[in-house]
Amino acid sequence: MLNWHYIAPLLFVALVLLALTGCRTVPPVYPDTNPMAPPAAASRFDRAEAMAMIEFCIDLDNQDDRNSPNARNIDKLRSDRISDWRLIDDSRVRYADAAGLTAAARTDPLKNGFPPFGSAWTLWENAAATARGERVFALAFRGTVFSYKPSVVEDALSTTVAGRHGMELPAGRFLNLTFAALPRAEVHEGFAYGVFSQLFDNEFGVLARIRNEIPAGSTLIITGHSQGAALATLAHAFLYYAAQEGRFGVPEMKLTLRSYVFAQPKPGNTQFAMDFAGITGGGATSFTLNNTLDAVPMLPPTHSFLFGAFEDCPPGRNPAFEFVRAVNNFMNRFSRSVSGFSEDSVAGRINKLQKKDADSFYASDQLPADPGFRPASAVSQDYATVGNLIPLIGLHNGASYYGWPSDAADEFIQHHATTYRRLLETMFGAPPTTEATATLAMPPGIGPGK
Repeated sequence: MLNWHYIAPLLFVALVLLALTGCRTVPPVYPDTNPMAPPAAASRFDRAEAMAMIEFCIDLDNQDDRNSPNARNIDKLRSDRISDWRLIDDSRVRYADAAGLTAAARTDPLKNGFPPFGSAWTLWENAAATARGERVFALAFRGTVFSYKPSVVEDALSTTVAGRHGMELPAGRFLNLTFAALPRAEVHEGFAYGVFSQLFDNEFGVLARIRNEIPAGSTLIITGHSQGAALATLAHAFLYYAAQEGRFGVPEMKLTLRSYVFAQPKPGNTQFAMDFAGITGGGATSFTLNNTLDAVPMLPPTHSFLFGAFEDCPPGRNPAFEFVRAVNNFMNRFSRSVSGFSEDSVAGRINKLQKKDADSFYASDQLPADPGFRPASAVSQDYATVGNLIPLIGLHNGASYYGWPSDAADEFIQHHATTYRRLLETMFGAPPTTEATATLAMPPGIGPGK
C-alpha cells in the first residue's frame, strides 16, 4: 500500500523542480505606444440584424432536425425574419458537389462538412440593403456537430497559442496570422486552427469567397452559435488585423465589420478579450449573447488562478513572483502534455486529416512567418468571454420555451440555437416561435439537395 506521508513530499519536490524548468523561453514584446483605437461613439446593435443572425445559426445547427420527417416547428426557419436576405454561397453545397454526396448525405451534418473538422459556413446578402444602394453581407459559421469526432476535437483542444503568429503548420513553422496585438493575448488552440481552415482552405475556404463576392466598401456581419460563435469572434479579429497589416487582400475590401454571436465558449484569455474590446470600439460593433443558464459559455474553465496574475511582474526582482511564474508555466506545460496523451498536436492532426500543409491553403505565400521566428510562449489560460456581453435570462423549466413537456428532460435545452431565438423573442417582445406556431416556410436555397 502506498504511504502518502512519504510520497506527497517527493511529489511536491518533483513539481517544484519541473516548474523551475518550465520558465518562459520566448518573452512577449511590449509596445511603447498604445495600439488601440478609441472607442466608437455609439453601439451599432440592430434588433433586426440580431434576429436574422440567429436564423442563419439555426439553418446551420439544426439542419438534421429540420430535415427529419418528424421535424418540429421550432427547428424550421422564420422566413419572415430573413425575407430581406438571400443565400449566395454555402460550403455544404460546395463540399457536397465536390464529394459527390447523395441527396440524403447532402443534408447530413455528419457528411456535408469539409475536413479536417467537419466545418460549414454560409454567406448571405441583404437584398433590401442592396436595393437602397448599400451592400450588407453576413457570414455564419456552424457550431459543434456532437456526433462527429473531429468537430468535438476542435472544442477539446483547449490549450492556448499566442494571439500573434502563434499557430504552427506544419509543426515547427509558425504562421503569420494575427488575432490580437496586445502582449500575452492568447487564443483557444482548437478554435484558432478551426477558423484558419475555414478561412484559408483552397477548395472550401470562405476568405476567397469573400474577396470574390463582396464588393469593396461593404458591411460584413459575422455570426455563429456555440463553436461557431468562437470561430466568428476569431474571424472578426483576424479580418480586422489583416486590414491593418495590409495582408490577404483584406485592406482593398474596406470592410465595415460587425459580429453577433450566441452561446459563445470562451475563445481566448483575458488579454485577448481586452484586445478585442479595443478593436471593436469597446464592444460597439461586437455582441455576445449568452443564456445565463447555458453551461457552454462557461467553458473552457480557467485554471491559471493566481499564477497568471503575476506574469507581468518585473523578472528577477522578487523570488516569490519568480516562483509563482515558474509554477504557472509548469501548469500550462503540464496541461498541454495531458492534451497530447489523447490527441496529436493540432498541426499534425490537420496534416493527417486533410493531408495538407500550410502551402496547400489559399494565400500560402503570405502564411509562413519569417524563418526562425518564434512567438511569445503561451502561458496563461485564464479564459474569458469576448465581446460586448448581452445576457439572455434563461428559464429554469425547459418545457416553458416551446410548450413541449419532454423538453424539461433535455440536458441541452439551454444551449440550443432555437432556445436563443426564443430568448431574443422574449427580450424584444417578438411573436414567439413555439410548437403552436403555424408551419414556417423555408427560404429559397435551403433544404434537401440545395
